[in-house]
Amino acid sequence: MTTNHQTLIDEINCFILANLTEKLAVSDLARRFGVSKFHLHRVFFAHIGLGLGQ
Repeated sequence: MTTNHQTLIDEINCFILANLTEKLAVSDLARRFGVSKFHLHRVFFAHIGLGLGQ
């Protein structure tokens, strides 16, 4: 995993934790962080071992 991917995952994790009471869609997260939802899902799964919806 590249440093850029690690940074992306760290930022997304912080955002998710700060917004646990909100409904968060993968497409909204992808748009917010400037990546495609497909790329976001692949990177998140590769690093965390779970899909974003899990």
